Amino acid sequence: MTNTKRRQPRRRVRAAIASLAAVVGIATLSFPAGAGAAEATLCGGKLELNNDIPGIDPPGGLSYKFDCNATVLGYGVLSNRQVDYFSTEVGVLDFTSGEATSEQFGCEGPFPSSGFGCRGVANFGNFINGEFAIGRDPCEAAKTKADKFKVWVVATVVQSDSVTNKPFTAVTQPFRLKGPACKTKSVRKETRR
Repeated sequence: MTNTKRRQPRRRVRAAIASLAAVVGIATLSFPAGAGAAEATLCGGKLELNNDIPGIDPPGGLSYKFDCNATVLGYGVLSNRQVDYFSTEVGVLDFTSGEATSEQFGCEGPFPSSGFGCRGVANFGNFINGEFAIGRDPCEAAKTKADKFKVWVVATVVQSDSVTNKPFTAVTQPFRLKGPACKTKSVRKETRR
């Protein structure tokens, strides 16, 4: 009797492994060919203080600049602080010369909001360069870690399948733009004599 009791847990484990293998096999067949064959698109960029935006009282004006290693068809900018303004026409700079190209984006969204979306085109590696403003000083010290000023960009890009070499549209993961260079207030320590 003790032998049959020992075999039952083994049978359950074997049955569970067989079920799992069947589920994985079915899931593998249900994915379209080449679904995992593309490499993740890499994007990066930064924010700069911009107190020269017409109609925007400083501080709060920012310029953003980013690029991706794929053709960008659209993107969304998201901020953890209220967005009060953004440029509706965004230019694209050539990644080799830094000069303006004929590529551009049109942006839309409500005011105030948490961000905005843009559509257009920027070829592989070219820099997308726009402006927006938030309702607070971007260099204002955060009261908590969660209150630290952050901005993310999500891009819609064209990738090529590495197996079939066919192009397809994909959306990147959110990537964070590097914050603006804020001047730190120098604190003088007084020494007692």
